[in-house]
Amino acid sequence: MKKILLKIYYAFIKIINRFAKIGPTPYIYSVSDSIDLIKTQKKSVSRYGDGELWCLLGGEIRYQSKNSELKNRLKEILKSENENIYICLPDVFSGKRLKLRTNENQQFWRNHLTEHRLDWYKNINWNRKYLNTAVSRFWIPFQDKEQSRKNSIELKKIWEGKDILLIEGEKSRLGVGNDLFDVANSIKRILAPAENAYNLYDEIFRMAKKYGNKKLILIALGPTATVLAYDLALIGYWAIDIGHVDLEYEWMKNGALQQEKVKGKYVNEVIDGNQVESEFYGKKEYEEQIICKIVMRNEKKNDSNCGSSI
Repeated sequence: MKKILLKIYYAFIKIINRFAKIGPTPYIYSVSDSIDLIKTQKKSVSRYGDGELWCLLGGEIRYQSKNSELKNRLKEILKSENENIYICLPDVFSGKRLKLRTNENQQFWRNHLTEHRLDWYKNINWNRKYLNTAVSRFWIPFQDKEQSRKNSIELKKIWEGKDILLIEGEKSRLGVGNDLFDVANSIKRILAPAENAYNLYDEIFRMAKKYGNKKLILIALGPTATVLAYDLALIGYWAIDIGHVDLEYEWMKNGALQQEKVKGKYVNEVIDGNQVESEFYGKKEYEEQIICKIVMRNEKKNDSNCGSSI
């Protein structure tokens, strides 16, 4: 009986979504236009993908467990009226724009939207224009790799000549072993847990405020980054949720056509991608950039080791 009811449910959802595809779609800028807006307007950026939607619906993903506060914050931000903060959506709701992606990526999003199109539509703010979540996922999903290369060049201009603070998972190691941030004036890093970072949100936010003054803050922490960029923007910081940018850059440099492991870096979307080597190229320079480590000791206590000496 349960299997029959599930089949009826999914059949009903498919019918509803078929009609939903006929109606209006959210206004989402192209990747290149989104990058240009960030570069020229210097506004903070919060990004939403399928993982953020799943957490918004009360679920969990590989590197973030269920969290009711996170769920509520993601709902709040997605409906935000604040035009001084850019919110990004996946540009997959229009069939024309979806066709810019690889066949594999198109199929992923078709399957996703069959079940979740209405979840997106009832949670977005239809009165605002959204930027493109793929500003930092510019390589693997798209067919036109030449345009992807151009987008990567323009993206790097956002932090060219700037003092940047990277807030990342402890095994993400953004820019290590490549030239992604070579154009920046200086780099400092705050390391947070690679998994369940939102469980230490208050401490991460406190350290971001302490060390992010007069810096461009780039954040790679999954759904935590979505909330953190928004909250930092509210108090006058320039913060960009930039997750996956380093992996996409690595895959572009390697000419990869699908997601694959990257030595020395946490890759959450591939098998065993969370198994990361402790020894890697550029380790000494990377460690010299770390000014703060936020570590979960147990479920009730966290420990921060912060200061210019570490």
